[in-house]
Amino acid sequence: MDQPAGALEEAPDVEENEEDATEWVERLRTSLKENTDYSSLHDLCANHTQDIPDDLRFEVWKVALGVARKPDAMANWDGSLDCLDREAISARCSTQAEQLQMSDEDRNAVAEDMKAVLTFYCKSRNVRFRPDNGWAELLLPIAAHRCSRGDMYNVLYALTHKYVPRECRRDGRPFHLFRLLLLYHEPELCAFLDTKRVSPDRYLQQWLRSLFVATCSLDVIMAMWDVYLLEADPFLIFFLALVTLVNAKEVLMDGQDTSRSELVETMKAMPCQLEKDDIDDFCLLAQHYAARTPQSFRMDYHAPLFGPGKPSAIHGPISQALCLPVGLTDLLTSVRRQTVSEDVVGYFIVDCRPVESYRKGRLSGSFHLDAVLMLQDLAKFHELVAGLQATHKERGGSEHWCFISSGMEEDDQYMNMVVAHFLQRYVVYVSIARGGYAALASQMASRVRDVLEADDGTEPVLTAPAEPFPEVEQGTSEPDGGAKPAGSAMGRFFGAMRGKTTDLRDRLYQSMQDPEAGGTSSTTRHVSHNDRSRHYRDSEPLFSIGGEEDVEEVAGDSRSASESDTEAAARRPTVNMETFSHRSDVTHCFKCSEMKPDGYMVPAQLVLTQGRLFVLRELPDRPGWAQLHSQHMLLTIVKITSKKKYPELITLRFG
Repeated sequence: MDQPAGALEEAPDVEENEEDATEWVERLRTSLKENTDYSSLHDLCANHTQDIPDDLRFEVWKVALGVARKPDAMANWDGSLDCLDREAISARCSTQAEQLQMSDEDRNAVAEDMKAVLTFYCKSRNVRFRPDNGWAELLLPIAAHRCSRGDMYNVLYALTHKYVPRECRRDGRPFHLFRLLLLYHEPELCAFLDTKRVSPDRYLQQWLRSLFVATCSLDVIMAMWDVYLLEADPFLIFFLALVTLVNAKEVLMDGQDTSRSELVETMKAMPCQLEKDDIDDFCLLAQHYAARTPQSFRMDYHAPLFGPGKPSAIHGPISQALCLPVGLTDLLTSVRRQTVSEDVVGYFIVDCRPVESYRKGRLSGSFHLDAVLMLQDLAKFHELVAGLQATHKERGGSEHWCFISSGMEEDDQYMNMVVAHFLQRYVVYVSIARGGYAALASQMASRVRDVLEADDGTEPVLTAPAEPFPEVEQGTSEPDGGAKPAGSAMGRFFGAMRGKTTDLRDRLYQSMQDPEAGGTSSTTRHVSHNDRSRHYRDSEPLFSIGGEEDVEEVAGDSRSASESDTEAAARRPTVNMETFSHRSDVTHCFKCSEMKPDGYMVPAQLVLTQGRLFVLRELPDRPGWAQLHSQHMLLTIVKITSKKKYPELITLRFG
């Protein structure tokens, strides 16, 4: 009697869940009919991606890609299939259409649509089609929805420009970056593949070019793209590939006697094992690895791999990088943070400069390991390394290792030997600080006491390389004229943010809160810790409400900075505002107007991350796009003011 009663009690819960899913689908349908935007759609679909019905999926994709209201680019096309690669396009589209579970008549119609779209794509962009470039594969999940040719083209164009990395060719940059990512998270597996001479471009090309369509069943792709496109994170494909390798680590490493060609073919086919029910866990693991990767990975490589226009430069030759380089923003954020958690990357910073340089100035809380000891006294070196590892374990073991040198070539060579020592022992999460201490000190000259310290309590020495050091962070250098004192052009305007002014100030303030920190040690140590410097010592209040004289002062500062605006504007990158604002490291976005030095207002957006403030100026001739006008570290904000008479006018000053 008890068991049937229990079964009867559970029945209403099942019916209620089914009813909830039905109600959610209706809300989704209504939202799509009302031309919802991406942000609203993302919130609505949170925790419901597995419930997206087939008849609404393509509409969801269009909103996620920003093409829901885009006009039909093929409307005035004559339909001529006379491009140079006509036969290759026809054969590839027919092959892809054979995978669709539909009648022969419908398959033939889909194949013809695919041929027309790919022909127009090649002719309109003046590019050649190759059977291995992944375009036909990308078009298959789109064409399966039996949508119009105009919609097919718009979605294909958005996918190839926003989600397929540039240079997906042999020895291309995406594959060197993926190897650094694999080395960061799985150094043992990376070393094994290196010994087998299996480079990522041998197995990863078709994964990236087709966004896994070439190796997964269509129902798996539908579920995967639901998550992928709603996340609006083009780098997620790298972490999906990483999870694929990590899950197969034991199988791969058991094949010690397997030939390289057999190993490559096995790796190419690994995603074929995915099933639709695996997708939620698969994507969740990918997001976990993404959260455990330095955010500078995205910052540094988004524009070169996914940005509009011509590919931009990447810091240094990545094919020769010893390990993953970390940007200064990540390090400074780690130094100023009091606690470390699994959700936030913290760094165990090892300073490999000579002890004299370390004593004169260093990052607060960093540990010293003289790299020269590896050549002069190997026993002492191993003793200190063991001490560092013990201290790292005592601090919880979750901090990522980051090695920093002076930025001079000779010192960097010694540091690289130390880094190689750790990598050879398969230590995970090993990185180097890009530019070294010289670049760090140069960038932090105005706020040196916040993150740097010296043994004797005096002003830390800011060393610089003998030759000019290359730009450290994209967009952080001034438009013209080199370094300038605080309160000059560097501290010019942000203003005229209309509406919700108080809320904006409060949210900015909360985002820049720093934990209290302790004092500094007066003696040189190698492996002791609990050493943090106080921040903003003897500094003025950050927030204030002032009179009108500050407006004139800021306007005067802005005038000198505007002289180079025209030249600098031509060099600034353009970004898709929707994609940029929905990156995983973004915490807040504020739509506002920016007051230019001449008093004119321009539509703009402030994008806030944990360590930076980005200023995007909207492009009037390109809806949805903006120019990355400037970016500032939150550490450099010295004052935020609001006027009594004009409370909607907010001014941020940078030091």
